Amino acid sequence: TTRPALVTREVDVDLRVPTGSLLASVTLNEPRVTVAGPVDVVEALTSVTGTVDAPTGEVDPGRYTLPVRLALPEGVVAMQTPTATLQYVRQPLAP
Repeated sequence: TTRPALVTREVDVDLRVPTGSLLASVTLNEPRVTVAGPVDVVEALTSVTGTVDAPTGEVDPGRYTLPVRLALPEGVVAMQTPTATLQYVRQPLAP
């Protein structure tokens, strides 16, 4: 039997930043991620979209490092899980 070859490639993570009145900043800890998959699919990728499940309800001030969920095409996997650091403050920042 034969199987199609998988290839790897490093691509940018396009983070969709969560919103919140007490959320002061969001920092993507790794701006790129290595993905693996079929040659034709991976070669067409230049970036992948990432989202973070921000805490809900009352959040204590501080920094929270959370995993980034990647939207990957079928048959493509990430070789590592990127993280993002969300910084919350006590009072909303003035514009």
